Amino acid sequence: MPWLGFDRNAIIANENRVIRSNVTAATRATVQRDLEHGFVAAGVDVQGNRYGYTLEADAPALPTGTTQFPPRIEGSRWAADLGAWTEVLHRFANDKLAIQPGLRVDRFGLTRDWVLDPRITFRQQATSNVAFTQSIGRYHQPALATAVDYQLPGEPFRSSYAWQASAGVNVVSRRLGGDVTANAFGATLYDLPVDVVTGATPIAAPGSAAAGGAAAASRQLTEEQFGSYSYRANRGRGRTYGVETMVRRRVGQIQGWLSYTYARSYRQGDPWALDRYAPYVLDQPHVLTALATAPLGARWRIGARVRYASGNPITPTVGSYINTDSQAYVPISGSVLSERLPAFLQLDVRVDRSWARPWGTLKLFLDVQNVTNRLNPEGVSYNFDYSTKQYTRGLPVFPSIGLEYTP
Repeated sequence: MPWLGFDRNAIIANENRVIRSNVTAATRATVQRDLEHGFVAAGVDVQGNRYGYTLEADAPALPTGTTQFPPRIEGSRWAADLGAWTEVLHRFANDKLAIQPGLRVDRFGLTRDWVLDPRITFRQQATSNVAFTQSIGRYHQPALATAVDYQLPGEPFRSSYAWQASAGVNVVSRRLGGDVTANAFGATLYDLPVDVVTGATPIAAPGSAAAGGAAAASRQLTEEQFGSYSYRANRGRGRTYGVETMVRRRVGQIQGWLSYTYARSYRQGDPWALDRYAPYVLDQPHVLTALATAPLGARWRIGARVRYASGNPITPTVGSYINTDSQAYVPISGSVLSERLPAFLQLDVRVDRSWARPWGTLKLFLDVQNVTNRLNPEGVSYNFDYSTKQYTRGLPVFPSIGLEYTP
């Protein structure tokens, strides 16, 4: 299955420009042979990329205070990734037990490293309605093309990886008219890319990687598109664990589900957490989601979704002082990521109307997000001397209308 893609991202602010483009060509082949009690499968993935970049900004300073790169760097990188995998499924004990080992090998062209990932899954069908699953394995994540813009001399980038394990149960209930799923998981992460040169920006100042809130979250989520504008190295570690549950039910044409996740995520290796684990900037211990849809006649349907989540961690400001050189107030940071934003809570509603035709189905929908117009804080901003703060609000009530076509 071959495919081809192209994307281009740009940020232009005054004299500073960040422009990135990526052309990707890839193909995948899979073969499977069914056996009496399972199957044997294997596959190959091949992907080629051309990364183009134009960066016009002062390069981040090295620890010595020197600048390794000129204010403008421009060029392209070519990389080819190759992956091969195989897995075997074998059922026994009258198909009540199953074991599924697998192995994957990858060669990441950007960092020129070879990796090997073993994985295995166990399944037990206790009754016709109750099934258990356990799995453990290693998973590698290739380095982002944006991460190698600024590299410390003598410390080339490489891929990061994680050992992951999980154990779950699924119970199908005829009385409920649905099923219940619970899954416990945990992972340890190694060779994570982290900032290795502490910037001049105080930790609690808006925009700092350790400030938390919207700015730090955006930094994490947009790193693939624009980069982090910092010197990074594979010195970080992480750990995450939690439990996720889901209840799904269908009664006639009314259906819905309720899910709850408790999860924690920590990181070590950043300049503010060299010798200890600190909360990850996207750490949200509690996430609750409820969704339901119901028909309104033959062609109309209405649905609603309620979401609740713990606020992201932030670093508080405990005071400030005047910088006599710049004549500006500088914040004094409290414990890194030791406080949280208020919780996120939002109600969304959708109504749609469908038309079935011989050539397909048209569906006109109205989707209204944050129906109650709740102010959900996503960040913190301060006045000039950091004596008062206010929250940066998220999306207000947001209606949208659209048309969907299904062949």
